[in-house]
Amino acid sequence: LSAGPFASPTEYHREVGTVHEHLGKALAARKKLPDAVAAFADAARTFADPARGNDPLAAARVDWNLSGVLVATGDHAAALERVDAFLKRKPGGAAPYERYADLLRTLGRGGEVAAALARQAAANPGN
Repeated sequence: LSAGPFASPTEYHREVGTVHEHLGKALAARKKLPDAVAAFADAARTFADPARGNDPLAAARVDWNLSGVLVATGDHAAALERVDAFLKRKPGGAAPYERYADLLRTLGRGGEVAAALARQAAANPGN
């Protein structure tokens, strides 16, 4: 890698993660959802791995995008896992919390919404 265009292996892996992320977006736009899920999952693994991409913020962004594609495929349980991972980064705005609540309701866990959102609010008082 030292002779190539990347300054380090981490930089190389971040570029690979970015390519997978862009591929996921393009595939999602073309409604090729299973392929988009695979591309986003590859990007998320690359960014989250401290030995490779080591970019938690990018991993969180990909988790958010992947959750949307998983909702579109009907895999609500997996989408909830990705939204939950995204919320650990304490994002601003209402959309992630709305998706979280909607997914809980869709999964038949509507009774948990108020308590779950209260925990999220306590964890992110600035939002």
